[in-house]
Amino acid sequence: MNPTQTTSKTIRAILFDFDDTLSPGPKGGFENWEEVAKRFNLTPKEVVKGKRFVKKIAAQFYNSQAILPIKTLTAEKKQHREYFKKIAGFLGLEKTDYVNFMTERRMGSLEFLLYPEVLKTLQVLKRRGVKLGLLADSLPSGNNILRKLRLEQLFDTLLISCNLGINKLNPKTYRLALKKLEISPPETLFVDNKITNLAVALKVEIRVLLIDRENVFRGFNEFPRIKSLDEVLEYL
Repeated sequence: MNPTQTTSKTIRAILFDFDDTLSPGPKGGFENWEEVAKRFNLTPKEVVKGKRFVKKIAAQFYNSQAILPIKTLTAEKKQHREYFKKIAGFLGLEKTDYVNFMTERRMGSLEFLLYPEVLKTLQVLKRRGVKLGLLADSLPSGNNILRKLRLEQLFDTLLISCNLGINKLNPKTYRLALKKLEISPPETLFVDNKITNLAVALKVEIRVLLIDRENVFRGFNEFPRIKSLDEVLEYL
């Protein structure tokens, strides 16, 4: 879709999702299979089985609705422990060692990455005077992750679901972002990789962009689609 179809009015603010929009996740992945295989003597076949199992159960523990009630680091730690107990049980691992190791890693030592073009794109937008907001459906440890990445230096407002008690499926999230940025919906663009979130923002009359790095939504034309964050600059 042509950029002119997205904006009939100058874009003065952009709201960004975090996971799979700005960040591909932590170095080594959330489950860090390479290190786990060495530490717990897993065979390649067991790793494949583990990955398949995780694909089945991860959403029930970590989708945006599942994590919304989790407001404290203590509650988050409990959630991680239950998740890793399931994986340990499936793989026949000694639960205490695996669960302790993975939970501590998940709570504090994950090194989150940004896609290569992200920082440069955000810096260009700041220089052009565009207001920037970050909307993250995140567990409490997400606050530390964002601090480590020093993203607060580039964003005018950061709205994190565990702090707000609402997530991106709630229109109030977008209205709050607009209020904090002192901007109107038609002057605002929201970039996310989830169609469900974009649909909610659209109801608030915010303009939307679907970021589809892996071409998952090939042929989907309901929302304009980009493959890399720097393409956002074409929509200003």
